[in-house]
Amino acid sequence: MIRTMFATELGILGLSTSGHPMAPFQAILDSLGTTPAEQLLTLHNKTEVLVAGIRVATQTPPMPSAKRVVFISVDDGSGVIADATFFDEAQDATGPALFSTRLLIIQGRTRRTGARGVSIEATRAWDLRDEWERWRQRAIEQRCSS
Repeated sequence: MIRTMFATELGILGLSTSGHPMAPFQAILDSLGTTPAEQLLTLHNKTEVLVAGIRVATQTPPMPSAKRVVFISVDDGSGVIADATFFDEAQDATGPALFSTRLLIIQGRTRRTGARGVSIEATRAWDLRDEWERWRQRAIEQRCSS
C-alpha cells in the first residue's frame, strides 16, 4: 500500500509528499545492518559497509584508460551518499541492476577523501526491491513454521 502510494506520487508529481521513498524499507535495512549516510563520516578509511538508497545520479565519464567507471549517488533519507564507485569487477558482480533499478543496496569499502569527504568503493550492488521480497518471504515462512 505505502509503496504504491509513493510510486503514484512520484509518477504524478515527480516527488513524494508522504515521506521518503526509503521509509517502507527501514526494517530490512536495519536487519541487514546498513550504515546511514549521516554516519559515514564517523568511519575509518577502508571500513566495510552496506549502504542503501534511492538512486539520485549515475555518471559514466570518459576515462583515459577506456575502462568504464560508474559513479552512483543514492539518498537513504538521512543524506546523500555522494559517490559509490563501481570499477570493472563490481560492475560484473552487480550485473544489470547497476543501471536498471532505482533502489539499491551497495556493498563496499569507505574511501576518505578529506576531513568531510567520504565515498564508497563498491564491490557489489543489489536491487533493494528483490532483496525486500526475499526477506519478506523468509519472515512469512518463519511465522508459519512457528
